[in-house]
Amino acid sequence: MAAMKRTSRAAAVVVALAALLALVAGCGGQGGSGPAGEAAPTGPLPDAATLQKAVTTATKNLHDVQLNLAVDGDIPNLPVKAVNGYLTNAPAVAAQGDADVIAFGSEVQAKFVVLDGILWAQLSGDKYTSMGKAADTYDPSVILDPNRGLGKIVESVRDLEVEGREDLNDQHTIRVSGIVPGSVIGVLAPKSHLGDLPCTFWVQEKAPNNLVQAHVQVGSALISMKLSHWGEKLPVTKPNG
Repeated sequence: MAAMKRTSRAAAVVVALAALLALVAGCGGQGGSGPAGEAAPTGPLPDAATLQKAVTTATKNLHDVQLNLAVDGDIPNLPVKAVNGYLTNAPAVAAQGDADVIAFGSEVQAKFVVLDGILWAQLSGDKYTSMGKAADTYDPSVILDPNRGLGKIVESVRDLEVEGREDLNDQHTIRVSGIVPGSVIGVLAPKSHLGDLPCTFWVQEKAPNNLVQAHVQVGSALISMKLSHWGEKLPVTKPNG
């Protein structure tokens, strides 16, 4: 029974991470400051189609990223409160981080590592436990896959509207709103069944126009995401087990 609970908790960590990425990959956040010592951009804003093309290219070319996700409220099939982690797909898929998930009616804090196709989870103490093939729970390679992952979702956002400029997370950004099609979300989060979702996303105004922050309202719950350290590689090592 204990083994089943550990497996379920580990599954919740990875599935929650994947599903949240799917839901908010193309979708606002809290304000903040722009780059220190850099004047805020002025002049006409780019049109929505041009900005979407730029952020799609940047996201599809992304191989390393830091993610900070949070859920305020309850969403069916998303047993998560927060996920913080690093993800890469070059030279191979790997991920590491920590998450607060809801398992068996309680909030559980867990660290996770995905390396060489294996999911490891630290649920108690200092040791990690191998949970077997990560793909048996969720295939993390899809997240940065240019044809199925974050880039595809950003590319698929429709009814775009450029809303203005905003400084946040030490970046000068442009705020854009739109609709994420449920059919695209379903590729990454097949259990979400949430349909089309309105979203708002913030994109770096300067090249390479990385996705900076996003949020989406799902009923009474709010999902928010921050991306940072685009293209910065971190070592992911096999945990002690």
